[in-house]
Amino acid sequence: MTTTSAPPPELGQEYPAPDEAAHTEEILKLFTGMTERKYPPGVRPMRRDAHTKAHGCVKAEFTVLADLPDRARVGLFKRPATYQAWIRYSSAFSSIASDRDIDVRGMAVKVMGVEGEKLLERERLEKTQDFLLINHHVFFSPSTKEYLEFSREYVKNESTIRYLLRPGRWRQLMILYRAGRGDIVNPLTTRYWSSVPFKHGPAAVKYSAAPCDGIVRKGKPGPSPNFLREAMAAHLRERDACFDFMVQFQTDAVKMPVEDPSIEWEERLSPFIPVARIRIPRQVFDSERRMEYAENLSFTPWHCLPEHRPIGGVNRIRKTVYEHISTLRHTANGVPRREPASFDEFPD
Repeated sequence: MTTTSAPPPELGQEYPAPDEAAHTEEILKLFTGMTERKYPPGVRPMRRDAHTKAHGCVKAEFTVLADLPDRARVGLFKRPATYQAWIRYSSAFSSIASDRDIDVRGMAVKVMGVEGEKLLERERLEKTQDFLLINHHVFFSPSTKEYLEFSREYVKNESTIRYLLRPGRWRQLMILYRAGRGDIVNPLTTRYWSSVPFKHGPAAVKYSAAPCDGIVRKGKPGPSPNFLREAMAAHLRERDACFDFMVQFQTDAVKMPVEDPSIEWEERLSPFIPVARIRIPRQVFDSERRMEYAENLSFTPWHCLPEHRPIGGVNRIRKTVYEHISTLRHTANGVPRREPASFDEFPD
């Protein structure tokens, strides 16, 4: 009897697992249940189930560069333009903790004024494009099945330790450890990656944002539990911040898989290409009013043009879970869930 091997994967294509829908449904129930237990009626505001602690939400300019290579001139990057953007810096844990604790850090970019219908049906006429990044180049979970196993343990104990210490989880342990123990002393001077892939027209890409002046690793964490916010505030009192926003094209469907985001897309196979410049002007962002406004913003990679559709199992789970939890949170807090149009809605 002869066996037929599976055909090799193709560039830019997705390969969902047969039981992915069941994984997604259970993950949604787990995080909905965790959120409702943490925030019963009378405990408000209901906060995000992940990236709960905000270090700051800043006003920025997102400028698409001129003279991009043809394959990069897609969707938002089709032509040079400057957009207003909100950028929220955060820690990934589902409760607010000290910045000295080991944790993954996030950078969520919401570009405003983006024309064209978007993918989420309820928000298809909104004019925002979101990019969600973390301070590590790979995602810890290699599959939706493993993400479900992680979610079961995390929701039960609000900890990753028991999940990571089980046999066969050494790679996941090292990914989370390296991401969480990073030597970040200022969110404005570190590099971020999407860690999961997205469409870029017919191609697949990953995103990264790197400080224009290079990564700063010098210095020690401050004594304050909020030293990351304090470092951002001190930086933006004195000078602007700047990031190069880049894309990395998938050039090998085996070595750079779509469905396993725990595998690095090596830059020697495909270097990152700058496609935009982010400028964060000097500003005061840590007022109570600004922090409250930021708390009511909703970020999801599915706030996007079809040309930049999120792909891979983790992103497909995000579509269902992020939208549901955001709706739950806004409803519980009595706050409308809507996308911002410009800074005019929040003048300084």
